[in-house]
Amino acid sequence: AIGLVGYSSGGHLALLTSSSLNNEEMQGILNKNKINGSIKCVASINGAVVPKYLPKEFKQKIFKWSGVEKERDMELIYPSTYLDKYDPPIFLLSGKDDKVVPNRLARQLSNLLKRNEVEHVFQTIQKTGHKISDTAHYLELLKFMDSHLGGNAYSILAAQTQGDTGSME
Repeated sequence: AIGLVGYSSGGHLALLTSSSLNNEEMQGILNKNKINGSIKCVASINGAVVPKYLPKEFKQKIFKWSGVEKERDMELIYPSTYLDKYDPPIFLLSGKDDKVVPNRLARQLSNLLKRNEVEHVFQTIQKTGHKISDTAHYLELLKFMDSHLGGNAYSILAAQTQGDTGSME
């Protein structure tokens, strides 16, 4: 079982990988490694992007970053292009004060996930920007990943952040 987690552009790529697995063109690229049914969940930390809501200057930066040759092909690199109810569960973690990937983009992606019947959790961390450095802010993400992968990272980190040996529940 595989759980993908990415931060910023890595979060974007984790979402793109998991959401495009049902696409024939992408299958040829991804299935060389036979990962289709192995991805059980995905998490994006400050990396959620829905293209139709982006300001023009932000679209230009993504175009340059993407390596896509023609602007009309930009839809190919957006996870929102491929979303459907068969995607693995998704966790979106976003800083409320993020200036790099604004929180509203994660909220808009959450709404799109809901419309496409994709199981997901959306968590906003108040008074936090693009860099989320407090380990306690990752507890819900770990709980989500553990629930889909059968792990115990949540209980270990919860004990460390609270200074006791029990879980935070």
